[in-house]
Amino acid sequence: MQTLRSYQQNALNELRKGIKDGMQAQVLMLATGGGKTTVASAIKQGAVSKGKRAFFIVDSLELVDQAANRFMQDGMQVGVIQGNHMMTDYSKPVQVATIQTLRNRWDEIADCLKPAVIVIDECHVLHSKHEEIIAECKERGIPVIGLSATPFRKGLGKHFDSMVVGATTADLIRDGYLCPATCYAPYIPDLKGVKTTSSGDWADEALAEVMGDAKLVGDVVDQWLKLAEGRQTIVFGSTVAHSRALCDAFT
Repeated sequence: MQTLRSYQQNALNELRKGIKDGMQAQVLMLATGGGKTTVASAIKQGAVSKGKRAFFIVDSLELVDQAANRFMQDGMQVGVIQGNHMMTDYSKPVQVATIQTLRNRWDEIADCLKPAVIVIDECHVLHSKHEEIIAECKERGIPVIGLSATPFRKGLGKHFDSMVVGATTADLIRDGYLCPATCYAPYIPDLKGVKTTSSGDWADEALAEVMGDAKLVGDVVDQWLKLAEGRQTIVFGSTVAHSRALCDAFT
């Protein structure tokens, strides 16, 4: 088992205390770079050491293999619940599942496998299927832990009973786990009226219309020339088309 950093161990202890105190669904807030998956792995290893099963729920296909590989690297036996995935094996004590497949098979799986704990990755992206499973876990007495660096979505408190704050970005910078950063915001676009998705994120195409404005794209290049010329730089675009427009502007 990987040695936990002090704040990770503290967060794990708080989550365990919450379960003992009857908190059936908790959120672990841990800033990006703080090691949410490391804490999730420790939770699973704790369950497996007692001969029990643990589930890890993701909301996209891209994260299935990534999570499964991480848990296997930590020495656990892992199965996957996702369509006809090559790693499908219900006998394994740790199961990595997509929310879509798990919801369709939940009744059969919950009765047969009887998971002892469920961890939901990126719990701020909460679908109705997540909500259904959380409610059913509460009925069955199965503890649920949601992981998020940004648990700010409206309505999370309707489904989760409490929140444990593991470490903020400022904490991680202070303790030397993250590099200190200087942030600039030369031009702030007006996002009023931009459509959002059901999960609360900006709709890609609607956002791209605003972010692809010639004034904003030009401002990105101008500010880079003033602040970072000659430095290796990563520029994020909201869509492929926006990224190409940025490339053209830099060229």
